[in-house]
Amino acid sequence: GRALVRPAALPRGRGVLFTSCTANCVTGDLWVLDLESGDARVLLPGERQGGYLGSGHVAYVARDGQVFAAPFDLKALAFRSTPVPVLGGVALAANGFVRNLDVSSTGTLVMEVGDAASGGSGERHTLVWVDRTGAQRPVDSAWTFRLTQNAGNVGWALSPDGRRLAIGLNTETGDDVWIKELPAGPLSRMTFDTTDDSRP
Repeated sequence: GRALVRPAALPRGRGVLFTSCTANCVTGDLWVLDLESGDARVLLPGERQGGYLGSGHVAYVARDGQVFAAPFDLKALAFRSTPVPVLGGVALAANGFVRNLDVSSTGTLVMEVGDAASGGSGERHTLVWVDRTGAQRPVDSAWTFRLTQNAGNVGWALSPDGRRLAIGLNTETGDDVWIKELPAGPLSRMTFDTTDDSRP
């Protein structure tokens, strides 16, 4: 069987992007579901994790950690032109999924830089903001963190106003979800149960 994961809604209820992958998501394709007709089709064979940007583009992260984007036709649910690379160096988990990347409603992107080999090792990481020109700056140069060991910290959530970040961190208490006030505010633990928590 196949797993359907990482859904991303398109504007105005037009459709949904999602990844369809094999067991353990070793291989997968980026699909689009037409909510008007109920039909689904492969949008990008071999690629995954696409999302719609407020600029009218669909972006996706390729298996090598490069971000590609192109204008997207919401009526035809198709690219208007061939996707082109716009950014590189996105950290990937061992299964090829992006570990940490989110875009605010204003178009600012926050991501983890690295490669698939660095997941789950316990090494310390930093976050960077990336603007539309590709320029990078630290979110908080004084803050470093360890990825959660459970699930490789494959997700985080940036608040719509870009002022708070929910993130899974590994500390001496184990894996928990924390809230970081941006840019240089405090870090507060959100989960306190005895099981590992991740993927906010």
